[in-house]
Amino acid sequence: MYLGVSSTVLLMIMGIYDVYLVSISTLDFYVLVPMGIGLILGGYVFLNISKYCLTNFHSQTYYAILGFVLGSIFVLYPGFSFDLQGIVCISLLIMGIFISMKLEKGQ
Repeated sequence: MYLGVSSTVLLMIMGIYDVYLVSISTLDFYVLVPMGIGLILGGYVFLNISKYCLTNFHSQTYYAILGFVLGSIFVLYPGFSFDLQGIVCISLLIMGIFISMKLEKGQ
């Protein structure tokens, strides 16, 4: 199982997405080469850390990732309101958590 976050989201959060787009369109290698090196090294290190955590602390890592996803709902969708659609989404989320916890106990 591979989990990840879009690089576009990360660049937007760091505020350098516009610089990245301009660098791609103009082939500015003074920006692209360090970004590529950082992408390769960061990906390698993070994948090894994730693999270690999922191997040795599966439940804790799984629920930490779930917590990050839940915590990012309000950041990624600031117009979130508790209308009928919001209530249905939260109900399905709680049901999904309950089902995953039941399935985990069955293993």
